[in-house]
Formats: sequence, C-alpha cells, structure tokens
Amino acid sequence: MLTCQNNLSKYLLVIPMMTQTAEEVALNFMRYVVLQYGIPCLMVTGQGTQFMGDVLKRLCKLLKVHKINTSAYRPESNGALKRTQTMREYLRCFCNPRGTDWNKWLPFACFVYNTTPHTMTKYTSYEILFGRKANVPGQLQQKPTAVYNYDTVHDVKKDYKNVTNLREQI
Repeated sequence: MLTCQNNLSKYLLVIPMMTQTAEEVALNFMRYVVLQYGIPCLMVTGQGTQFMGDVLKRLCKLLKVHKINTSAYRPESNGALKRTQTMREYLRCFCNPRGTDWNKWLPFACFVYNTTPHTMTKYTSYEILFGRKANVPGQLQQKPTAVYNYDTVHDVKKDYKNVTNLREQI
C-alpha cells in the first residue's frame, strides 16, 4: 500500500499496489495524488528504496515538490502517517477471515477514516478538504451543503500552525 496524508486536514489516501517499485510508487503518486488533488508543495517520505531512488527524485524535481526524508529508525518523525495504522483495524472488520480481499475493501475503509471526526479539529478530514460534510449512507437523500467558508478554514489553518509551532518549541 502507498499511504498519502494531507497534514492539515489529515485526509488519507491508501493506494493498493502489486509491487513497491520506485516506478509504481511514482506512477501511483501521479495518478492518485497529483492528477486528482494537484501538485503538493512538500512531500515527506520514508527511507525505503522506492522513495530514495532516482525516479521519485526526478519526478519531484520536475513538479517542483520539495521532498524531505524521515530519519531512519525514527517513526515519530512522520508520526501523523504512522498513526494511520488504524487502517489495519478497519480492514480487519471488512475483510474475509484470510484477509485476501483487503484491496477491494480499502476504499471503504478510507471513507470511514476520512469521515470520522478528528480529535484535534473536531471536524472530519473530508469536511476540511472539501468544505462540506460527506454524503454518508442514511443521508443519501439529503442535498449536501457547504458548511465552511474562508474564515472557518482560516481558523483551522491558524490552529494547525499554533500546534506546529508549539511542537517545534518543545
């Protein structure tokens, strides 16, 4: 799986992959992140060979993405993404007992994760990213309405910067 998370909204993308080659990682990054959400300014990756290779370096240079690698053997350097191990628990609830159909249930598990309110913001990741509540089962007949405006998103960004500055001071 290739796991991508937006640090502000905590919105999570988990992309199933057959292999973990640098080429497949770069292709999936382009297909599922860049082409659907735009080019990120910054990317934090682990130290796996698929992230450290020339393919991803050249792609980041082409797209003008600032790429940072986490410290080896220091999972806390990318703690937000490491906490998404919750996805394993979600998949255990959806998959067959042998766990052979996990890739079929992955989008459902991501949707559940992204529509669950975050403890820090009290909003769902979906709401912060798209500016409205997700249309979830049981509410399918309701017309979705925008619930956030520029001021609300600005307040969330300000709170995020305050938390980030506090972490840096500690």
